[in-house]
Amino acid sequence: MDAKKVEQQGPQWESFSQKIMERMDAQQEEIDGLKQEVSTLREKVEAISQKYWRAVLALRRIFDRHPKVIEDAQLTKDVHEDVFEG
Repeated sequence: MDAKKVEQQGPQWESFSQKIMERMDAQQEEIDGLKQEVSTLREKVEAISQKYWRAVLALRRIFDRHPKVIEDAQLTKDVHEDVFEG
């Protein structure tokens, strides 16, 4: 009797296993896509960060040569801190 039950449930297990594998494949594709997106975002953040700090260094040079321009620049507090304290 037990062998017959196993034989009868075999196709159900195959179908169940197939569905699980399909879901796992879909999840892996999503994970791979998210990993790629995170990698792309990291590259963009790094590029923007480098650009920002190059701009800060340029502002430092300008303000060193022309200190009166500081008032005209009206830097936000956080940028002012980076330029003069960072």
